[in-house]
Amino acid sequence: MILAGVILLFALNASGVVAETNNVSNTATNSAAKGPARNDFEAFRIIAQRNIFNPNRSARGGSRNDSAESSKAVKTESFALVGTMLYADRELAFFDSSSSSYRKVLKPGDSIAGYKVNEVAPNHVKLEANGKVVELSVGQQLKRENDGEWIVSGRSTSETASSSGASNTSSSSTSSDDEDEAVKRLMKKREEENNK
Repeated sequence: MILAGVILLFALNASGVVAETNNVSNTATNSAAKGPARNDFEAFRIIAQRNIFNPNRSARGGSRNDSAESSKAVKTESFALVGTMLYADRELAFFDSSSSSYRKVLKPGDSIAGYKVNEVAPNHVKLEANGKVVELSVGQQLKRENDGEWIVSGRSTSETASSSGASNTSSSSTSSDDEDEAVKRLMKKREEENNK
């Protein structure tokens, strides 16, 4: 009994689908008899204007060409010396950057951004390019705009010393403890990166 009801429902649904299919095909033949619908670019312009996958799109309302000419994008690259590590026979300098090409751990003789690492000291490195030697302290960075010349920016060690105050005797033991802690953190971070 239940099976007969299910078959009847199926038959009714199937006949409804056939009827709807006939209606759709009749509508299609009627519209074909009128002629093809004219869909020019204007009908689809909104798709091009609001395409979320267009890398050149901008906010609606303003002219694209005016804004592009008035504000040219400045390409800025930089890398900073975030720390050094000296132990046994190894000297390492840790550089960080927003670009992965300048995020490196280097030893003397290695190069970064056209500069060769000449010396790694406890609080600075000496870099050389085209006969010009640059001393980069921990916390400082080299920066350039639009592939121009690299310029040192950031806090230097003399600025740090002058801003720390007059009492250097009590801070010397504290700074060595801080340096040891920083070295431990850097070694731990490097070990985690190598284990990945």
